[in-house]
Amino acid sequence: MVKYDLVACDIDGTLLGREEKLTDIHQQLKCFIKENKIPFTLVSGRSWPGLQKLIDFFEPELPVIGNNGGTAYYKGNVIWTYAFNAKPLWPAICEAAKRNMAIVYTVGMNEYAYLRNDYLQNQIEKFGRYDKVWTANETEWSNLSLDKIMIIDPAKPGHIDAVLAAIPADFKPELNVIRYNDRSADITAAKADKARGLKDLKTYLHAKKTIACGDDLNDIAFLQAADLGIAVANAHKELCAVADIVTEKAGAEGVLDCLRHIFKPNILS
Repeated sequence: MVKYDLVACDIDGTLLGREEKLTDIHQQLKCFIKENKIPFTLVSGRSWPGLQKLIDFFEPELPVIGNNGGTAYYKGNVIWTYAFNAKPLWPAICEAAKRNMAIVYTVGMNEYAYLRNDYLQNQIEKFGRYDKVWTANETEWSNLSLDKIMIIDPAKPGHIDAVLAAIPADFKPELNVIRYNDRSADITAAKADKARGLKDLKTYLHAKKTIACGDDLNDIAFLQAADLGIAVANAHKELCAVADIVTEKAGAEGVLDCLRHIFKPNILS
């Protein structure tokens, strides 16, 4: 039996559904991980504030990777990050603000909303996130070093195109822009992606065999970077096509069943 010494799992769509509720399945998964001393951690597009709930619940003993692979957190500290200069993005921020789009940017352990709108207010009320507002002026913005920017327009498809077009062409090679749909994008440093995050963590931990679990298109390279790539049953069909395993069940239940097969096959026989 292959001995895996690093299991990295995506959060949104893989461990959590849209309502982000932790259920008995999550408790079972947590207990299985603890009882079998599985080297489990999280790899996500979320920044520290969005990761805290899951970190507090699963209590991973390994660093957690956030910002789409760009930042590693451990015991409440940043242990490495791929940051980028905010200054060239000022025209894009102005374009997004003019259109009243949601702009959330990450600096170290902190996450700020550039301005408050209905979408962000809903996120505050529903999930308790994005409650810090810092409308940095041009001078303040120019001095920032960012880990990630998230820009969302939940109401008007196509506005994100105008925002991304405002990024200077000579700066675009320094960025990794992840388009989730026609309304939103995450922007990180060019070096930051989940596959790189997994590889960096593997090197940091001197791990030999890795497992990656995911559900969406931005997990394709992440799964391919692992020795064993697992797509949950509800995953995008293109991810399922490259995965080594597609679980029979969706979400956290699929992750739990798959880990049982890998780490304790005798309990299912």
